[in-house]
Amino acid sequence: MPISSVTAFGPITSAMFQPNAGSSASAGASGATSQGNNAVQDFLDYAKMSPTERMREEILKSLGMTEQQFEKLSPAQQQAMNQKIQQIMLQQLQQNSGKTGQLVNVSA
Repeated sequence: MPISSVTAFGPITSAMFQPNAGSSASAGASGATSQGNNAVQDFLDYAKMSPTERMREEILKSLGMTEQQFEKLSPAQQQAMNQKIQQIMLQQLQQNSGKTGQLVNVSA
């Protein structure tokens, strides 16, 4: 059975799998910045991410890769990785169809 690329939240497009330069989790921290401030900045960066960006980051992590490592891949490797991420996302959405909190963590 083919996996549909349309969800209750709209179509899934390849643009969703492109890294967003504005959502980088690393902040430019000086030596005087405390670890607490870094944690706050990391949280704020994460909170600014869309549910799809969060899902993509989690999938990359499950594949043992960071966004920085992804950016170092060749364009062909990035395209192949994006296709794999898209397949995993579609499978997860299909498995969880009908459940609340599919793209939002409602466990808190």
